[in-house]
Amino acid sequence: MAIFEAKYAKTLDALPDACDTAIQQINDRMYAADFRDDYDDILCYGIAFFKKRCMVRKNKHYTGGPHNMCDVLDKVENRGIAKGKAEGEDTLALLMKKLFDQNRIEDAKRASEDKEYRARLMKEFGIS
Repeated sequence: MAIFEAKYAKTLDALPDACDTAIQQINDRMYAADFRDDYDDILCYGIAFFKKRCMVRKNKHYTGGPHNMCDVLDKVENRGIAKGKAEGEDTLALLMKKLFDQNRIEDAKRASEDKEYRARLMKEFGIS
């Protein structure tokens, strides 16, 4: 897997710094994060242009990922939170669809405010 980020340098002497800025952007914005589970090697390239000149630098040691166990745990926790949120939204959307399909508007309103009532409706519809 390769990730490229390109920058324009204002002078020929600025090409190396522009390459470094491009690689730093890849690291800061964690462009490689979505690919870590699927690829063993992720090569990050910073490309800088000045007029018809070009410089390319490869990040040999990808530094955008976790640096220690706390970083790893934080990343895993954040992924779990995002996944749980998405699943919760999907579950609630399914309940609302079933209620609206049966024109149960008052039940939908109450379910949006009352956690116990919402749980009872989910059980009624077999939603878990």
